Amino acid sequence: MTKFDKSKFSYHGGYLMYGDKFVARFKHRGPVTKGIFLKQLIKNHTVEEYLQKNANGYGIAPLTILKDADPKWYNAVLEAYQAKIQLKYGIRPSYQTSMTIRN
Repeated sequence: MTKFDKSKFSYHGGYLMYGDKFVARFKHRGPVTKGIFLKQLIKNHTVEEYLQKNANGYGIAPLTILKDADPKWYNAVLEAYQAKIQLKYGIRPSYQTSMTIRN
């Protein structure tokens, strides 16, 4: 099993690649940034394991792979993001809040 090598990652136009293989796309802002994603990917996954699950973009979603492997990490990221938003705007982000803001 091969560990990820940071020097083989490239990022352009919202797409994160490992060599010529698709890893993830970062189109929208949110709790999981490219840096947070990469740190978790390199720390807890091997190239073969991840690419097999991802199947070059046609398998399991990239964030789902990381979330399923370490649910505590995912929950901690979401809680940290919610705390940041609450501190910045004084609100707790939720589905109902986002619907209220749009209307």
